[in-house]
Amino acid sequence: MKIIRPYQLMEKLSVSRTTLWRMEQRGELPSRRQISQRLVGWLESDLESWLKSRPLVNSLDDKK
Repeated sequence: MKIIRPYQLMEKLSVSRTTLWRMEQRGELPSRRQISQRLVGWLESDLESWLKSRPLVNSLDDKK
């Protein structure tokens, strides 16, 4: 079981801290886990499942 910290998730998704925060506020990410009093992160398995559930983009639709 691996924990992904916020800065690691920002890098993996290529998003800013603000965008990550907004995604959390909209409920678009799995829930964080409290690791210690001041430390949070996500289970890598939760993030993998979430990414697999995201819709695919048909590149042909982008050209319309």
